[in-house]
Amino acid sequence: MWDLLFQMIGGALIGAAVGYAICHWQDIVDWFSNFIYQHDVDLDNCGVLLKEQIAGGNYNLIQGVFNRRTNQYLEARRIEANQLDDDTKSVMLGKEIEIFELYN
Repeated sequence: MWDLLFQMIGGALIGAAVGYAICHWQDIVDWFSNFIYQHDVDLDNCGVLLKEQIAGGNYNLIQGVFNRRTNQYLEARRIEANQLDDDTKSVMLGKEIEIFELYN
């Protein structure tokens, strides 16, 4: 019985920790860097941060790698705005989209 109780409490604590994870600007930069490291160089790929408007005036941030030649996303993830740090929010302040050249 106690084992089950400890498992439930542990699961709740892990869930709470994941729910409050903050995505820092460096996390976003590292995500792009990992993509570059794992894939062949394609100069048509660019990094994209896009605001996805949701109810109540809030937004999610879509981070992805977009290929301009094929007009397709190669990889993407959604980050809820309440998980963004202040630096990331300030980068996107007043913007709907931010484009990054992945290969210089």
